[in-house]
Amino acid sequence: MIRDIIRKEIIEEFLDFRFQFCILIFTVVIISSFYIMTDDYKIRLLNYQTHIRSQSVPEIIVPPEPLSILVSGVDKNISRFFDLSYGYLIQVGSRKEKVNLLLSLFSTPDLLFVVKIFMSLIAIVISFDAVCGEKEIGNLKMVLSNKVSRTSFILAKFFAKGLLILLPFNFLVFLFVVSLNLLGILPIGSEELIRLLLFILFSNLYILIFVELGLFVSTLFHSSASSMTLALLIWVVFVFLIPSSSASIAKALTDVPPVDKLEEEKIRTFIKIKFERNKEHPGYLGYDGLLQIQGEIKRLEENFRVKLAYYIHLARGLNGMFPAGSLTEGTTKIMRTSIDDERRFKNFILRFRERNAFKYLISGEAESLFFKRASFSEAIEYGIFNDLLILIIYFFIFLVGFIASFNKYDLR
Repeated sequence: MIRDIIRKEIIEEFLDFRFQFCILIFTVVIISSFYIMTDDYKIRLLNYQTHIRSQSVPEIIVPPEPLSILVSGVDKNISRFFDLSYGYLIQVGSRKEKVNLLLSLFSTPDLLFVVKIFMSLIAIVISFDAVCGEKEIGNLKMVLSNKVSRTSFILAKFFAKGLLILLPFNFLVFLFVVSLNLLGILPIGSEELIRLLLFILFSNLYILIFVELGLFVSTLFHSSASSMTLALLIWVVFVFLIPSSSASIAKALTDVPPVDKLEEEKIRTFIKIKFERNKEHPGYLGYDGLLQIQGEIKRLEENFRVKLAYYIHLARGLNGMFPAGSLTEGTTKIMRTSIDDERRFKNFILRFRERNAFKYLISGEAESLFFKRASFSEAIEYGIFNDLLILIIYFFIFLVGFIASFNKYDLR
């Protein structure tokens, strides 16, 4: 009987215009994501190759991460370039770069964006009337009168709707990845395969959570319109309101100055010390002057880093307590585009500066740059399984929730 319910559900949904429209929408969105993100990656790779060929000052620049096509994260912050032309200061490079104008106007439409926004919405759309819709047309009493337990019925609904949304999604992601591999953009070794499988696991869990959420809400009402209203409201809260409010709450609780203000203060300090030293010894900064600049800039940066680290830790902690935050945290760590990867790169920059700033000022030379992206073991240390655990907890909470709620559902 359960198989019959699952089969019936799949056939009815497959023939329903609403489901067909949803499939069309996320197919178009995923294909668009492929073209836009691939083009953006090629532009960033071309910028990297151009800077490497035309180096005139020591530059800190690393190639873009191919996996950022799927989950962009903060990879643009990692793959932008810096130069040492200001001595001890490391400045963001001022060369003109090609940019993707579309991405400068809108949010980055990578697969993370597609899953977090579109797939969660589609999961809600196909499940918000799973129970109350059956009640409205009079099917619910008839089905449950055939010695089918309520738990079996609602689980059959869940399995059917989960399969209907996950099968086409995973197929399109598979085509996405295979296309990148055939184009020579994304070589797939054992480590890349593990990262991709984990990304799919995170995405599938996240989508199923919203299928469960839609089922749960559908057991609270006898009207599809009421169910849809509440389901969409919860979706807006989970996907938009909580992530934005987490950052706002963290900012209100901390005192982090803008980055521009820090950079201005560093340049002001550099110029001030140089001016004072120039009054004593015209045209000569000296080793003592360099040490003084080093000490002052280190102090400014350390104060800023302490405040910023606390703000980021607090914002990520608040955001990571909910599905959208856990998905973002986990997938960016998997794809080497997380805030942890950016921090790792910035620490590398600081060490590179320590070794080369004075050397460049004195001799005009600096060592070659070699930055290695985080390994999978380092990604584990970042806490990807903690993020996965949070999604699993939400999965079972909503699973138990919609089963328990349906068992108390009034059929009258």
